[in-house]
Amino acid sequence: FPSLEDICGLKHPTSWFIPSSARPAFVHALSFVLKEIVAVNSVAAWTKLLMLPKCVLPTSKRGGRHNKPISIDILCDMWLKGNLCELWHRAQTRATISTQSKKVLPNKRVDSAIALAKDGLYSKACQMLTSQGLAPDDDNTWNLLISKHPQGDCPTNLPIPSTETVLPHDFNIIPVLRSFSKLTGAGPTGLRIQHLIDAAEVPLSCSILQSLKGVVNILAAGRATPMI
Repeated sequence: FPSLEDICGLKHPTSWFIPSSARPAFVHALSFVLKEIVAVNSVAAWTKLLMLPKCVLPTSKRGGRHNKPISIDILCDMWLKGNLCELWHRAQTRATISTQSKKVLPNKRVDSAIALAKDGLYSKACQMLTSQGLAPDDDNTWNLLISKHPQGDCPTNLPIPSTETVLPHDFNIIPVLRSFSKLTGAGPTGLRIQHLIDAAEVPLSCSILQSLKGVVNILAAGRATPMI
């Protein structure tokens, strides 16, 4: 498996939402990973969860006659068959091609804004049109970022995390997920709140809700593997 640094450092954006036709397949893949975490709580299980979005939820791009993209449901089927190395290699290849294309066409704000508008993300599309781009990679930018995160004294006498269940079996996690904005960032792993909402709303027998609450309980109780 790739390391946590490799997963978070891969420049591979994920889709803003999951198409309805691909949601059942994604539910099966996500449910399998969440159940493995609850049952085993191993580094391998957590690594699968972190790499899943970049492997099976790539952003949609123009396919063309000779470059037809693979659908999410097919990628999820490959995941369930155990082709994780192939999927990760594919994500790395797409990330490399995307980086090279940005060097050739540095100004793609209009195309990106159109793509966001097609997904119904109108405010995000407006932000893209008015954006001045990324700040330069220099010492001034770094010092500005450091100033926004002042350092304090290390905390002492921290309470020992409770091993008791934080979320009861009948807790409804759906309103909590919906309380987040649709524009909430994905974070370095590419997993978005909208992905969880899309998966949780699929009426299948393998619902992710109980497994998701089990993972939250592991994290809240401080019982996640230290490598994560």
